[in-house]
Amino acid sequence: MYNTTVDEYFRIEEAVEVKHEYVEGVVYPMTGFTENHCLIIGNVMVDLMNRLDDTPCHVYSSHFRLKIAADTIYTYPDGSVVCEKPLLADGRDDVFLNPTVVYDVLSDYLEAFDRRKKPSITAISRPYRNIC
Repeated sequence: MYNTTVDEYFRIEEAVEVKHEYVEGVVYPMTGFTENHCLIIGNVMVDLMNRLDDTPCHVYSSHFRLKIAADTIYTYPDGSVVCEKPLLADGRDDVFLNPTVVYDVLSDYLEAFDRRKKPSITAISRPYRNIC
């Protein structure tokens, strides 16, 4: 964990294989995943894809980063759903601006950490929309 600018964060991300999240000036390495974590993510993704098959929505894996607020949080959720044309951050082809749904699978260990390091995420309020 260390402090840096958004520009430096992106330079570092392009040079390393391990993903990092940027939260209000602090860079956090992404933790490893357990077998159960991966199974849950996969099951949620398949279920969402099946439910959204005849809709304009698309389900994305954790390879897409999400920008939250004005350059204060860049995070890799376990998955996201976009039901409109995907809007990408200026100059980036890997940062979504308009997810309809974002999901993270939390373990007992990581839940407290995520809630402390990403308080701005829980403050986001968007109108409820039934997509399934």
